[in-house]
Amino acid sequence: MKTTPFVWTVLLVMILVALIAYAIVKVRRAREEHRARSDERAAAMLLAMHQESAKPRPAAPVQPQSTAPARPIPSRHPAGLKRRPRLLDDRQRLLYLVLRAALTDHVIMTNIRVADLVDTTAASTNANQETRLQRLLHERIDCVVCNGELVPIAAVMVYDQAVATPLDERIKVDALRELGVKFLRFRADNLPKPAEMRGHILS
Repeated sequence: MKTTPFVWTVLLVMILVALIAYAIVKVRRAREEHRARSDERAAAMLLAMHQESAKPRPAAPVQPQSTAPARPIPSRHPAGLKRRPRLLDDRQRLLYLVLRAALTDHVIMTNIRVADLVDTTAASTNANQETRLQRLLHERIDCVVCNGELVPIAAVMVYDQAVATPLDERIKVDALRELGVKFLRFRADNLPKPAEMRGHILS
């Protein structure tokens, strides 16, 4: 009995569909494994930071007072710009790593000014608005979460464990609310795990 071309076509289509399905399953499995590893790293860093914050800090040594006036030490090199050791401090870096592990399909930007989120071409040019924009130039956000089109959807701040609520954040919060950007803040010693953080950002 001869095999008809139709049967061969059906067999080829079935094989092709099976290969595509296998590739999809393999890619999804790889993504899940990558996210699981990222969650483990972030959880380990959170645990390490919590343990570090729980350790008592040694008191600073008392310097003996001197009656002689201190003389400035002359510099061998002319004063100039000095690069920061890192763009983010330890708290901001941990927040960034948690956000990156939680939102692998989003873009995480750091140290963004609130004024950078404002469309200045559409802003009013009256004096009050100019003053407000000038103030927003000094208001920074630790991390900004953007979607795939680089549209900001959430602004996230992290604070030292001793500062539960900042004294004055009204300017920043009001501006972000007006811009339609969700605002979240967390204590450095109580950051959510990646899965919980994703829920906070996307809910």
